[in-house]
Amino acid sequence: MLNCIKEKTSYKKPILCLKDVVKVECKTDAPAMGNEILTVSPFVTPCEVDLFSGGLTYKSKIILTVCYIGANGVDSVECATEFTSSINNEKIAPSMRVLPKITVLKTDLPDFTGDTSASVTVNCEFIFYADEEINYIKSGDDLILQKDLISTTRLTDLQTSEVIVDEDFTLNYPVSKVVLHKEKIYPVKVSSGIDCIIIEGEAVIFTYLLQNGENSDIIKEMRVLPFKVEVGIEGVMPKTITTANLELKSAKYDVVVDEETSKTSINVTLNLRVLGYIFTDELTELPLDAFCLKKEIALTKTDAVFTRLASDKTYTLKFNERVNLSPEPEPGARILFTLAEDFTVTDYAFNDGVLSVDGAITAKTVIKDADGIIKTVNYKFLIELSQKIDDVVDNFEIFDYTSLLTDINARFITLSEAECYGTVKLVVRFKTDTTVKYLSDVATVSDKKINDSAISVYIALNNESLWGLAKRLNIAPSAVVELNPELEFPLTGDERIIIFRQMNKEY
Repeated sequence: MLNCIKEKTSYKKPILCLKDVVKVECKTDAPAMGNEILTVSPFVTPCEVDLFSGGLTYKSKIILTVCYIGANGVDSVECATEFTSSINNEKIAPSMRVLPKITVLKTDLPDFTGDTSASVTVNCEFIFYADEEINYIKSGDDLILQKDLISTTRLTDLQTSEVIVDEDFTLNYPVSKVVLHKEKIYPVKVSSGIDCIIIEGEAVIFTYLLQNGENSDIIKEMRVLPFKVEVGIEGVMPKTITTANLELKSAKYDVVVDEETSKTSINVTLNLRVLGYIFTDELTELPLDAFCLKKEIALTKTDAVFTRLASDKTYTLKFNERVNLSPEPEPGARILFTLAEDFTVTDYAFNDGVLSVDGAITAKTVIKDADGIIKTVNYKFLIELSQKIDDVVDNFEIFDYTSLLTDINARFITLSEAECYGTVKLVVRFKTDTTVKYLSDVATVSDKKINDSAISVYIALNNESLWGLAKRLNIAPSAVVELNPELEFPLTGDERIIIFRQMNKEY
C-alpha cells in the first residue's frame, strides 16, 4: 500500500441543461372590433428559480403590447401575465447554481374582436453549474511523478446583481405618447476593479412616438445610449478575468414636452439584472504519469477539461435586401416606419477566421396612403452575412452569442418592391478547451524486482524522452541526468546510458 498525499483544486462546471416550453394565454383590454393590429410585442422578464432535490419551480411575467389602428388613429394596449412551471429531474440538487434564459418562440393572435387573447409560447432553458473537484496525486513514498505546469482558466464563482441605467434624450418636436418601445441591451467591455466588475455597455432603444400635431404621425426614433456601471462582487481584483450577461427586467419612459420650444425630453430608466462570471487564471502543476521505485503500480488517470474564455467581441453587420410587397401600396403612399417583428439566427459558423451568419427577418412596414389611411405591408426575408475576424486566435470556437437587430428601415423602389436595410449586432463569446489527463489515484500491484547490479549499460531508443528513459530504467530522471550529463533529449537511439547503482543507493 502506497502512502500518497493528494491535493485538490475546485471550479464550477456546467453539468446539466434542461428546457421547458410553455404556452401562456395573455388577455388584453382591446377596443371595439374592426381594428387592424400593427404589431404584437411580447417581453418576458427574467425568471425567478427555486431549486429542490430532484427538481425546480420557476416563475416569470409576460408583458404584451398590442399596437393597433383604432378609431382615433394608432394606439396601443398593454397587459401583464404571470406564469409558473416546474421541471423534475433526479440530477438537480439545491446546492447547484442555475442560469435561466427565456426567449419568445412565437405569438399567436386571433382576429381582433375585443378582449383579445394572445398565446405566447416561450422557451425556458436552464443551465446547471456544480462544484467540480480535481483530486490529484501530489507525492508518495518511493513515487516518481511526471508533472507539468498547465495553464488553466477555471470558473470559480457566479454572482447576480441589479443595476439601474438612467438616460435622457431630446427630440425637436412635440410628442403625445410613446406608443411602443423595444430595448436591446448588451455589454461592450467588461473589466474588473476592486470588489467589483465594471461594465461598459450600450442600450439600443427603439421608440415609436405619436407626434402631437395635425398629422399625428407615428415616428420611429432609434437611440444608442452608452452606459457604464459598477457591480459589487466581493473578492474581485483588477486582474481577475470576468465576463457578464445583461438581462432587462423593466423599462420606464417619462415624456415631458416644453410648451415654449415644443421640444420633447424623454427619460429612460432601465432596470438590469447582471450576471457576472468570475474566473481564476493560473498555472497548476498536475501529475501526468508516475512509477514507483519499489512497487509495481496501477495508475488511474482522469480527464479534466479546462475552458478558457476570450473577452466578449461585438461585431456590426449590415444587410440590404430587396423584398416583394403584397398587397401593393397605392400611388402616393409614404412609409411611416418599419417594425422588426422577429429576427432569428438559423445557422452560424466560425471557420478560418470568418464568422458566417444565416438568419431570417420578419418585418412590417407601416404606411399612410394619399387619403391619410394607415395600412401595413408584411414581408419575410433571409439574410446571409459574414465578417472577417482578426482579433480571435484560430483555435477558439464560439461558446455563446447574442444576436441583436439594432436598426431596420425600408424604402419603396416600385409599388411592388421595397429595399429593406439595417444593421445586426452579434455579441460573441469565444472559448477554447484544453483536455488534460492527470493522475488521480495509484494502487499497489506487487513488489518490483530491483536491479542490484553495480553498473548497467542501456541502449537508448529512438526519440526517447528523459521521462520515458527514467521510467524504463526505474531510476529518477534527475539521477539519469547526473550520471549521463552529455545526453540530449529526445534521444537518437545511438547513445549508451550508464547507471552506477552503488553510488546511488537512494534511488
